[in-house]
Amino acid sequence: MKNSHELIEVETYSADDPIVVVKVLSTRVSFPEVPQIKKEILKVSRVNPVKVILDLKRVNYLDSAALGMLFQVQSRFAKTSIELCLANINRTIQTVLSLTKSDKLLSVYKSVEDALRQTNV
Repeated sequence: MKNSHELIEVETYSADDPIVVVKVLSTRVSFPEVPQIKKEILKVSRVNPVKVILDLKRVNYLDSAALGMLFQVQSRFAKTSIELCLANINRTIQTVLSLTKSDKLLSVYKSVEDALRQTNV
């Protein structure tokens, strides 16, 4: 199932346990976009997925508000045993995650396919 929004596209993979892939369509995720993207990401919890994969393939910039949003979403999802994963991040974003030690706190995968294969729940 696919749903599109201006800033994101959502795909739900239904197996025994649903997995949702949220493709961020914007190249920048910064303060002005964060509230809408966060709202749309949190909406996917309605299908009770075991995992939400945030596909950041198109994203080349995340600001501190975007990083904060990722941790807020992760915290909210953790309360209902939903795993948040990041996939397809570029070198610049990987560097930011490494410098801030965020890569130790967030599940990061090379690709959506890798994240789909790995189940930690």
